[in-house]
Amino acid sequence: MGKAFTEEEKEAIRRRLQDEGLKQFKEKGLKKVSVRELTQAVGIAQGGFYTFYENKEALLIDCVNRRITEKIKAFMDSPMEQYKEEMQDPVHFLAERMYATGIRLKDNLVFNNLISDSVNILLGDCDNLEQNSVRVIKELLIRLIDWWKAHGLTVTVDTGGLRAFMKAAAVLFMNEEIIGKQYFPEIYYAFVYENTARYFQVTGTFQS
Repeated sequence: MGKAFTEEEKEAIRRRLQDEGLKQFKEKGLKKVSVRELTQAVGIAQGGFYTFYENKEALLIDCVNRRITEKIKAFMDSPMEQYKEEMQDPVHFLAERMYATGIRLKDNLVFNNLISDSVNILLGDCDNLEQNSVRVIKELLIRLIDWWKAHGLTVTVDTGGLRAFMKAAAVLFMNEEIIGKQYFPEIYYAFVYENTARYFQVTGTFQS
């Protein structure tokens, strides 16, 4: 019988699996990463992987949830005033942030749908993603909206439209090869900016 892990040991192993998953998924894409490689790197038996995850796709979802949460919390922990100049135009600020985040991820092979089948996996498990990531996204939006209100702007969000837009942006983003690398940046930027302006309505005048 294998060793029974304490809750603290389980959490530490889960964290190491996520660390290794983030690294290997980025370098190889989902399809070329094996459970054996993951568990060897972490130092547990291959069968031990299934104590934590049903399959490597479930690990991928956990990795994406973790990365989204970490990025948003890092932003929320920083003083909002340092972004004051950029944030005078909420639509421009939000569109630029979403676009820049996407472009930075283009070298991550897990987001290449031809290599990783990422659209079907990530969008096929939206409930999991939303339970873990949407909460921190909502917290961020509330903080941003409160900050803008304190500076004379009222920002309202069509939440249903925003969720649909983010799913559509993910499909577009993960299929760059179909669109063509030459044209992808300008098409992706136009899509992000137009829909940010559609689902975030801004009234008022910015007051410093």
